[in-house]
Amino acid sequence: LYPVPELSVLGLLYCVDGSLFPTLKSMHWASYKKNCNAVRLHLSFELNRMIPADIITGSGNSAERNALRQMLRTGATYIADRGYAGFNMFHDIVRAQAHFIIRVRKNWLYTPVQSFTVQLPASVTAIFSGVSDEAICYDNDPRSYLWRLIRFQVCGESFHILTDRFDLTTFQIITLYAYRWQVELFFRFMKRTMNGIHLIKHNENGVAIQFYAILITSLLQLKLKQDSVFQKEHSDTAGHPSDTT
Repeated sequence: LYPVPELSVLGLLYCVDGSLFPTLKSMHWASYKKNCNAVRLHLSFELNRMIPADIITGSGNSAERNALRQMLRTGATYIADRGYAGFNMFHDIVRAQAHFIIRVRKNWLYTPVQSFTVQLPASVTAIFSGVSDEAICYDNDPRSYLWRLIRFQVCGESFHILTDRFDLTTFQIITLYAYRWQVELFFRFMKRTMNGIHLIKHNENGVAIQFYAILITSLLQLKLKQDSVFQKEHSDTAGHPSDTT
């Protein structure tokens, strides 16, 4: 499967999230709420090739942070929403020699250490407002890590994005966080296009096998599409050789 060159130069990138799949009340291992059960699929989605990379299945109450800890790979950058934010989570990612770009809550108290120059493309300056880029330390962080915090407003909503990637530009961090939506789109693809919302097995292993079957099918489908485009481009080039006279 072909990588996206513009993303690959930024390192190995994964979006992570979890999604609920409703189940029968008789599936007691899939506990969620008092009146309903659910399976939670924890997914790591590789941005470089736009493909699912790793999954973990559990009950609806299974913890997303614990799933991420099991999926961490050295050198990779993990992009996630606020549900994954936590001082212990940040520490575990760094200890695994990985990186993160995670949205955090706005009410966390911190001390600014250094301000960085914010440079945005002229084409997006009208979209974003109140953009700041700082090195900070959180007041309640027991380990007093130095992180990078990027704040901005877009479409009336405020975002605080925390990362340990000091090598990227402000706009690259914002763009990579925006790419997190790809994992949400893949969940929708699994549930609706691939009909994965309907679980055909009731035991945990059977559910995991169904999810793996869906992932394998999606990869084969993507490979077929890419090969078809490549063959067409190659055929068009071969049929119209450049004029060398």
